[in-house]
Amino acid sequence: MPVILVKAAVQEKAEGRDQYACPCYKTLTRGPVDGKPSGGHVFTMGLKTKASANKWILAGVAVILDVES
Repeated sequence: MPVILVKAAVQEKAEGRDQYACPCYKTLTRGPVDGKPSGGHVFTMGLKTKASANKWILAGVAVILDVES
């Protein structure tokens, strides 16, 4: 995924078959970090997709917010 600007906005849920609930992390580390169980998880982003969400879940697709990684 290319570098993108992420801004928070309040929006009603728009879950559907054409969306993948993509986890967004601060760094490449996905597990617990510094004793915090949530680790680097920041939020979940709904991404439109033509394929089934299961395809992206099985591939382990995630957004990494660290531009240096």
